[in-house]
Parts: sequence; C-alpha cells; structure tokens
Amino acid sequence: MTANHDDGPKPGTLALDAADFRHRLDFLRAQATAIRRWTVALSGAAEVGHVGTALSSVDLLTGLYFHQLRVNPLLSDWAERDRFILAHAPLAAALYATLGARGFLRSDALWARVKAGHAPAGRTLAAAPGVDLCTGSLGYGLAVGAGLALSAQRHGVDWRTIVMLSDADCGDSTAWNPARAAAHLKLDNLIAIVSTHAPRATKGDGSTRSVGAVAADWDHLGWHVVETDGHDLVALCGALEQFVHVTGKPGVLIARTVIGKGISFLEDAVSCPDRPLSADETRAALEELA
Repeated sequence: MTANHDDGPKPGTLALDAADFRHRLDFLRAQATAIRRWTVALSGAAEVGHVGTALSSVDLLTGLYFHQLRVNPLLSDWAERDRFILAHAPLAAALYATLGARGFLRSDALWARVKAGHAPAGRTLAAAPGVDLCTGSLGYGLAVGAGLALSAQRHGVDWRTIVMLSDADCGDSTAWNPARAAAHLKLDNLIAIVSTHAPRATKGDGSTRSVGAVAADWDHLGWHVVETDGHDLVALCGALEQFVHVTGKPGVLIARTVIGKGISFLEDAVSCPDRPLSADETRAALEELA
C-alpha cells in the first residue's frame, strides 16, 4: 500500500505547468487504482457487502485525501488539520483503504482488523487513526459537522469540516435541520459531499428524482452548490477548489457517481449486488484492477 507522509497538497496544486500537471494527475489516478484494489481485497477478506457502493466513492476520497484535505498522518494532534466525517456507512471499506494509502493505517493493521472480526464496512470506528467520528444514523454526520464548523468559526481557526453524505441522508429531516442552520449561520468552513448514483438520486421514500432536483434543494436552503463528475479527477479537484473562494455560505458538492466504478461486471446501479462478493468475483475484480 502506498503511503504519503507529508501534510498533503494545499488548495491550488492543480494550477501547475503542463508537465507537473500530468505527473500530478498520474499520481492521483495511481492512488485511486490502489485504493480500489484494497477496497475489494478488504471487503472480500471480511466477507462484507456494498462493495459496489464503496467503489463509487474512491475517486472522491482520492481527491480529498491526496489533493484537498489538510491532514498529516504523523501529527494526530495537529489542531489546524481539516476534519472529515463519513456519514455514509457502506463506504467504510473505501475509507479504510484510503486511510491506508494516505499513511494513517499500515496494511498489516488493516488485515489485523479484518482477522479480529472488525469488518471494514457498514460503519466507521472512531478508534481508528484518521477517523474523527463513528457514524451510521441518517443525518447524524452533518449535524456533528455543522457543530464542528461553528466551533471553528467562533474560535477564529481556519480548519474546515467536510462531511460525505448518502442519498438517503438528503431525504431525512435530521440532515435538513442542520443544513438550514449551517446556511443561517453562514458556515463557509463547512462542505457537504453528496454522491448521487447517476443518472438519478434516491429520495427517502425509495423513489427517485433527478440530480438537478437534489441540487435545487440545497440551493433553496442557501448553500453554494457545485455539480461535477465524481470520477473525473481533473473536474473533481477543480470543483473542490471552488469552495476555497466561497464566503458567507456553506458549500455542497454533488458528485455524479457510478456504483461499482472500475469493475466492469459491477458497473450497474441496478444489478450490482449488496451481498459480499464470492471468492471468484473478488479474484476477477482484483485481476481487472491489476
């Protein structure tokens, strides 16, 4: 697993000359591939499901941890570091794989968690290095994130809070209430990321609506809304950059993603199984990512 032990690139790092830009993009793509492999391997070893959902978030997590977030795996008590909350529990395997790639967790520590029965999916554990909050309940992550952002604002510190939400969170009043409060308080140090499985997003009652309708909801609440392709690393990192320049309102990135992204036989939002992959499926997925 690749580990990167600096404190992370600062906003603006994509504004490079052509050669440096290509090198940076190659680096991000290589990290995304490595994270996908570890997501599949860890999920297969732990025999947990929702692998396709986890894979849909890999490029988002890559853009965050290797381009945008101010974090340092060697400085766990760094007061000015950004805070990240994963509120979408089925993405936990991808988060653990990302934390390993970024240097927060050694690969042997990841395998030890699996062997001990701590499956890296379905929830995140606050005891794990790099995890700020244990989540699972709908809307809970954004409520805590808004509180962290308000604390930073009131104390005059410049770290930001980023919360990754699910479609289901956006249909729950537990998330909409802090979303309204964040807009009212002008928490421009708070960013929400909503992964919407293209071409449609899910409402709380199980029906669907367009991604544009999801964006309109957030815009109506007073958030700065940016839509992007959640798998195009250039567009994605550029979209994240926009929030650096937004003042007076929180921001939300609505990313169009594909369930099972990167694995040909999983790239289907309808047929991709929630069940654990079989040993043969896991082996085929890893071979495709080789």
